[in-house]
Amino acid sequence: MEPVTGTVPLEKFPGKTLDGFLVEAPLGRGGMAAVFRGRDISLNRPAAIKVLLSQAVRDPATRARFVSEARTAASLTHPNIVQTYRAGEQAGVLFIAMQYVNGQTLEKTLKRDGRLAPKRALAIAREVCLALEAAHAAGLVHRDIKPANIMVGPDGHVTVMDFGVAKPLQGEVMDGETFAGTPEYASPEQHAAGAVDGRSDLYSLGVTLYQMLTGRLPFVAETETTLRRRIEEEEPLAVRDLERSVPRPVAALVSRLMARSPAGRPATAREAIRAIDAARRLAILRFPAAAAAAVLMLAAGAFAAQKIRDWKPADPDAARPSTIQGSARPAPAVEPEPPRPPVPAIPWTDRPTVLVALFAGPDGESDWLPEAIADLIARDLAATRQVVVLPRSRVCQELALPENRGAFAENAARTHGAEIVVMGDYALAGDRLRLSVEILRLTPEGPTRQPLSAHGLRREFSEVVGPLTKAILRRIEEPAGGKSGS
Repeated sequence: MEPVTGTVPLEKFPGKTLDGFLVEAPLGRGGMAAVFRGRDISLNRPAAIKVLLSQAVRDPATRARFVSEARTAASLTHPNIVQTYRAGEQAGVLFIAMQYVNGQTLEKTLKRDGRLAPKRALAIAREVCLALEAAHAAGLVHRDIKPANIMVGPDGHVTVMDFGVAKPLQGEVMDGETFAGTPEYASPEQHAAGAVDGRSDLYSLGVTLYQMLTGRLPFVAETETTLRRRIEEEEPLAVRDLERSVPRPVAALVSRLMARSPAGRPATAREAIRAIDAARRLAILRFPAAAAAAVLMLAAGAFAAQKIRDWKPADPDAARPSTIQGSARPAPAVEPEPPRPPVPAIPWTDRPTVLVALFAGPDGESDWLPEAIADLIARDLAATRQVVVLPRSRVCQELALPENRGAFAENAARTHGAEIVVMGDYALAGDRLRLSVEILRLTPEGPTRQPLSAHGLRREFSEVVGPLTKAILRRIEEPAGGKSGS
């Protein structure tokens, strides 16, 4: 096999060797480089070989950037980041040999499918975040997160590629001459004279997630100048205005990732992962209470069935005269049986039944928070298996209206067979969230009410609800009592 030399044209590379790698077939070509599928001859493993085009080799800046990419990629080791095997120069040919990733780019997937289901889109975004977390921990910001740089394998595994424009995570200030990245996916601070850090990558991830969910980019324009102005000054069309099937928590996550100000985005990739996990949990919590109630009813039904199986009829011959060897034997005298106490009915469950109402909020604020808060509380209460959470009904929405509190809550509880109603409201002050909860308990002595409250950051409301739910459960477990009356 002949080695590649500087005079070999690009189309003649397959079948030749490049510093111990056999070049097999072309995979793609861009403005600066071409990529080939190859094989590491000594280790007999597949590889992707990126070769700098001859015209780019003559440009000192492009050449330096190519070498920088090799050094940057070689410093990162993570399952979601493409691994660099070797980089070098042979006969004037600059190359990087990397891990060959089986699959196709997210860009090709979106061209084929148009858009992705929210569950799949969130799974891809989460793995990209894992890669960004590793890069940021190593002090690097990618600066070009986009579908073309995200490879998805047949098993769904995600690999982030192309750290060619990555830079040290030092709050570098950008300007028009040092712009790097792809304009449609770049953050406002990449387009303007702003400091670039890991939150810039999270913005680009938000644009990518927007495209995965809607099948389109949030901003397009005929010129780069117009595009830059739109990204810096305008809000994109809301995700749910384009695709109503996207759950509200997922749409809210996209808005947060794409906040124009870096301060409005998750502070770190780890925080973004927590936000993705929270959105994914909330997206599937459409009927958490109904599911919990169904499980408990099935369990109670099995308990009742076992009681029926264990029941045995009385001996029908106990009061009859018996015959021994053909002679009648008088039946023994039977004393009358004392009256038995009434047999109590087998209860479905002895756990308290709880109705969780939607939370009331200030007018004009987010319309997904009331459901999200109620869903989290209902899910966490049901998960303890110490209470039965009743399925959500229309009354849960009506209890979110302040004028329907008081006697209305008591009537709703009796109508639905609930012993306890959890209701409340939330208030917002900037990025701060305050939850106020009222626990209504019906007792033979009369209704009691117990207040609780919690506060924290709005963007981390799931972490506020968690401890609050534990406090609610402790109050429920307390013996009935407290202040009675309405």
